[in-house]
Amino acid sequence: MRVDLFDFDLPEENIALRPANPRDSARLLVV
Repeated sequence: MRVDLFDFDLPEENIALRPANPRDSARLLVV
């Protein structure tokens, strides 16, 4: 497996710092 294929840009503003409100509105991307 080539780990360099998993290298991508992830802007800081796309990283959650607090849980979603309401909690059941949270989403998860499964690849």
